[in-house]
Amino acid sequence: HLGPLSYQITGMAPFTNHAFATIGNDWELPHKILSYEQMAKIKEITHAVGRKMQKQGWRGAFGVDIITEQKTGNIYLLEINARQPASVTYESNLQKKHTSKSAKNMMTTFEAHIAALAGISTKEYRVTPLKKGAQVLVRKTENSQNTIPEKTKKSLEKIDLTLIVSEKEIVGNELLRIQSEESLMQADQRFNEKGKSIVKIIQETL
Repeated sequence: HLGPLSYQITGMAPFTNHAFATIGNDWELPHKILSYEQMAKIKEITHAVGRKMQKQGWRGAFGVDIITEQKTGNIYLLEINARQPASVTYESNLQKKHTSKSAKNMMTTFEAHIAALAGISTKEYRVTPLKKGAQVLVRKTENSQNTIPEKTKKSLEKIDLTLIVSEKEIVGNELLRIQSEESLMQADQRFNEKGKSIVKIIQETL
């Protein structure tokens, strides 16, 4: 089974000050910026990796990082993450929210993961597609506080965002996970209006 494709948000201020730090996912943007041919190539690569891993005894979810060369549009496999990706939990919540109650033989990514680990056949099922939603993480920097101020939380909640708050002392760790049922990106490395609203709140209150 092939799970939903998401755009990996990386290295953007004010969420991190490290250029290569992963700070979130957007499930809508890939369907806006990638061509049919690029999407097909990504599926081809992912299936090939999955078949190889399955032959070697792998069961359950895994993730692949794929990059697009800007000049040519060519698709390249960058990394294989042999584990359940961190995005699967919220991805599966979004799949549940966007699936009709009358839909049959559909499963979330996490349900497919658990079924594979338990040896349960899912031949009659397919993974629910997803083309909406996003999440972005605030990571602790050298100069940031260890906790998120109440003012920040209240301002974000006012614009219909779900928050998961952590208290961390180690630089790079996640202080706040901001989840949205809508996209937050309009292009590569560019937030849309809702994303910009989050940026403004973070800049003004943290």
